[in-house]
Amino acid sequence: IENVQQQTAMETFPAMIVALSSGRIDGYVSEMPGAVSAAASHPDLAYVVFDEGKGFVCDPADTTIAVGVQKGSPLLAQVNEALATLDNEAREQLMADAIAGQPLSE
Repeated sequence: IENVQQQTAMETFPAMIVALSSGRIDGYVSEMPGAVSAAASHPDLAYVVFDEGKGFVCDPADTTIAVGVQKGSPLLAQVNEALATLDNEAREQLMADAIAGQPLSE
C-alpha cells in the first residue's frame, strides 16, 4: 500500500481494536473471522475484503482456520475425518455460523 507506515502488530487483537477505535492507528490486518467479529461487536469499525489476487501475498499456513483440541485428545482423529468431508464452501459457512454465534464484547 503506497505511503503506508507499517508497524509491529500489537500484542492482542483487542488492543488493536481499541487503538483503531481511538484513532491511534488507521487500520490493522486480520483474518476474516477476526474482522467479522470485530465489526459485529464494534459498529464504528468496518473491514475490507480484497478481490482475488488483489490483496496481500502470504503463506497459506498463515491464513488457515484451525480447530483446537487438547494435546493427545482422541477427538483429533474424529475432527480431522469430519473436516475432510467438507468442501471449502461448507467450511466457510460453518465458520460464518460460528462467528455469528460468538458473544459480543466491548
